[in-house]
Amino acid sequence: MYEKLLSDTFPGFLSIRNEKHQIIYLNDNFKNWIRQFTDIDPLGKTNVELCKIVPKNVADTFMQCHDGSLDLYNSMELGQGLKKVIEFKNEDGKKENSQYFDVFKYIVFIDERPHIYTLAYEITDLFKENQLNLYSSITDSMTGAYNRRYLEMNYEQLEGKLAVLFDLDNFKMINDYEGHMVGDSILCDFVKILDNIDNTMAVIRLGGDEFILIVEETMTKEKLDIQLNKVREEFEDKFRRYRYLSFTFGIDEVKGGLEEMLIALDKKMYHRKYMRKGNYQK
Repeated sequence: MYEKLLSDTFPGFLSIRNEKHQIIYLNDNFKNWIRQFTDIDPLGKTNVELCKIVPKNVADTFMQCHDGSLDLYNSMELGQGLKKVIEFKNEDGKKENSQYFDVFKYIVFIDERPHIYTLAYEITDLFKENQLNLYSSITDSMTGAYNRRYLEMNYEQLEGKLAVLFDLDNFKMINDYEGHMVGDSILCDFVKILDNIDNTMAVIRLGGDEFILIVEETMTKEKLDIQLNKVREEFEDKFRRYRYLSFTFGIDEVKGGLEEMLIALDKKMYHRKYMRKGNYQK
């Protein structure tokens, strides 16, 4: 009685799979959802088998679910659960039209054989709100560049890539003589220039007029030198009315701790600043 009440009223999807990953139970919500894409009865079939008869976007979702089952099943621990968020892409493939499901899987034994129970419910609005909040927390609201928190959160994933620290020379004069609105506009335009560099992974505003550029591993030092020359040319053309405005940079690999890397970049940048007065030197 209570089991049927649960399956009939649960607002999401319920399924049970046996040790061969074959579906042996689906609640009505799940059945009705699958019927949108195929008339074939899913009972007795695995997600891998269903992937061959449903549209690709549906198959991708089934495989995400199947991968979660494999991770859980391989652990084979009674009572252990696995929680993940699964994306269901619309036919048009546009990210903004995707749906998101919170999925929880756990192992139970039926007749001494392991089975996987799966519960899933849609969290699209909540997921997108959380993503927006996260994006806001790691983004500089004025320039649109990432902020230091982004660097701290993602530092390990950036290891091995090239980083460039930029400092705008004489920028204080802009704020003092032209006003902060002009200064803010220059910072935003500078971020756009950096964003256009080939293989740019992230542009990060450390604070004030200091920025860090992270480029993909495919970017060599030699290619980066060429790109930075182009940045210099575009910068001088864009801000030619402010002849005293320039920038200095330092290049280093992302390695060691964050503070260690920032100190190394800072030293290389200030070496250029004082030795070359902001002029680019290979």
